Amino acid sequence: MRVFGVSLSIFEAMPWQDLVSWNSIIVIHTQNGFTKEGMRLFNLMRRTEIKPDQATIVTVLQACEDLGVGKLAETIHGLIFKCGMFANVVIVTVLLSMYAKLGRFP
Repeated sequence: MRVFGVSLSIFEAMPWQDLVSWNSIIVIHTQNGFTKEGMRLFNLMRRTEIKPDQATIVTVLQACEDLGVGKLAETIHGLIFKCGMFANVVIVTVLLSMYAKLGRFP
């Protein structure tokens, strides 16, 4: 956990956070067993002017799958439309896979 604390401290000390730094800190947490913290960071990112990209959405959808949170997944699904990423083949594939694994199809 110490490494994650250090990475978060470095992230927070940055004079500004761009999309790459947000994606990095979210991925570091979600792919290393700290999925809830990664989702918390994603929610913080959404409060900024930074818009998610394909990497962000794929990471968050996989986190929803890991946490088994279908309701949050539906919110992310709405965000995909809002951000104009509904025609992105990678995102749609991950979205369908996630819904299938959660046993939920919209």
